[in-house]
Amino acid sequence: MNKTAARKASEFVHVLSEDNYGKPKSVMVPGHRGAQYRVILRRENKGGTISTECALTFPGNLGYRNCEGNTNGHLCYHGLAAIMYAAAKGGYSLSLCDTKPIAEKLAHMGGHVIHIRSWQGKGEAWVVIKEAGK
Repeated sequence: MNKTAARKASEFVHVLSEDNYGKPKSVMVPGHRGAQYRVILRRENKGGTISTECALTFPGNLGYRNCEGNTNGHLCYHGLAAIMYAAAKGGYSLSLCDTKPIAEKLAHMGGHVIHIRSWQGKGEAWVVIKEAGK
């Protein structure tokens, strides 16, 4: 899980569409060497799981290709950047955790555990989310 690249990319996320509550649903995230990735965020159950679907887009609507990082057992940094952006836009801060037990321990100090998973593969992580400034 490339947290550093995700943090950097989250500063340049562009929202393509939002859900009925004004939360980002589809975003464009920059990649390496000028690449652009379309990430779809799916909130699968109330406050429990968010999945990321990521695809490399080609200029001029020439199609797309599934993101290799999100399909080979990992969560790509594009999807993580989209989640970081969505949290910040909603007034939340988050901490990325590699395992559920680590996230649960961190949540005891305040916050709520959310499961993040790849829509296209087996990658997963957990975040602890809380209101920014608390």
